[in-house]
Amino acid sequence: MFINHSCRGNCETVEDDGRVWIVAKRAIPAGEEITYDYCLWDGGDDPCTCHCRSANCRGSMYSAEELRRRKAAAKNAAARNQKTLKRRGKRRASARISPPPSE
Repeated sequence: MFINHSCRGNCETVEDDGRVWIVAKRAIPAGEEITYDYCLWDGGDDPCTCHCRSANCRGSMYSAEELRRRKAAAKNAAARNQKTLKRRGKRRASARISPPPSE
């Protein structure tokens, strides 16, 4: 049996003494799919796209906290990249202004 992800799952996981339990958050009618929010936190470069279509869908199976962390990391990487590009541009500009070597 598989339990799929939903940003608005009808179950949640509870860990007790090394075991993981799936606990209903509400009464689940017969025939309704059992789902829970995976709240992933580490998946490398995999986007883990969510297709649950719930009203509060994050668009990802990562937790909201992990999405904030990834967004901040991407922003920091972009800032570092901009600084590197500016430094390279200054070096190139100074190289063009340099006088030709004397013979």
